[in-house]
Amino acid sequence: MLAKKHRRLGTWEESPEAVFAEIKARHMKFAETTLERQMRVSREWDQLWKGQRSALQFEAAFEEATTELELAGLGKNQKELLLGYLQKVGPQQCAEIQRDARMWPGPDGREEMRRAATWEEAHKVLLE
Repeated sequence: MLAKKHRRLGTWEESPEAVFAEIKARHMKFAETTLERQMRVSREWDQLWKGQRSALQFEAAFEEATTELELAGLGKNQKELLLGYLQKVGPQQCAEIQRDARMWPGPDGREEMRRAATWEEAHKVLLE
């Protein structure tokens, strides 16, 4: 619309920099600010639940949400991701994951009997 207007007025050829600046300003009115993005991503994280999705469908949604948090500057540490994952799978599946103790690789690489310590380990338990 603006380009058409400026072509008719003749300013398209006379002052292309000014036309570009006007078009850019118009488009920037619709751009999401950093704070708006952080609020949206945080709200989407809070609203994420496994619900009726399969474990694999939920994994994709969870990974997408964590990536969006990181890109918005709101990344979570491993403990926060584990707690978030356990909350979002629901109380029954959370309890099953927390009861499960098995051999997992430890920090030194040796196998040790313990419960899931990361969201990825919790997800492996959920898949079974």
